[in-house]
Amino acid sequence: MNIQQGLNFVKKITVWIIGVLFTTIVFSCSWIPRHYVNRNDKVVRVCEFPIYYVLKNVSDENIKSVTNGADYWNGILGKSKFVYKGKYTKTKVSSFVRFLVIEQFDKLPNRDEDDDEDEDESICGLAYANSSSSGCVEKPNIDLKSKCMKNSLEAETLVRHELGHIIGLDDSDNPMHLMYFEVLFERESFMITPENLPVNATESEIDKVRELYP
Repeated sequence: MNIQQGLNFVKKITVWIIGVLFTTIVFSCSWIPRHYVNRNDKVVRVCEFPIYYVLKNVSDENIKSVTNGADYWNGILGKSKFVYKGKYTKTKVSSFVRFLVIEQFDKLPNRDEDDDEDEDESICGLAYANSSSSGCVEKPNIDLKSKCMKNSLEAETLVRHELGHIIGLDDSDNPMHLMYFEVLFERESFMITPENLPVNATESEIDKVRELYP
């Protein structure tokens, strides 16, 4: 075997090894269990920005509400942490851990692989992602329920809430918090009315975000 043949052999072996590694990584990622972000026992956070997000089956009248919700967190976290990339296509999100898919449903599906029960009808939205031993959010998704997006301000509040989960905030039992677990239901009795929608994060919630992203 001369030098040129040896180099060609090494090149073929290198290409083969890279192909095997790539296939293994893609295959293994497809089998990482998915869980709802706000149901994990550990702190989760976005370990690398920006997060690119696309919209799937989001009605035209709600697109602006979704982008406004993302821009709200951009104003707190810093410019262009969430970057809008238009409507969903498979080629946009294939095997890319920092793509967030935001999808609208009439009835929310159950995507948690450890929970086979139907979702509570009172739930307006859910944030979920691949599990990660490091606590980093990978391949995040948000599901939104259509009936909770009756107007633009309700829709934006819902998006702000679910994005709050993606960046690491838990549900709250304080009805004045953006992260209140009911999101929109029953808020009227706590002075959350159309006049003060969309709901803003409180100082304590913003402080928590700044602790996660100093």
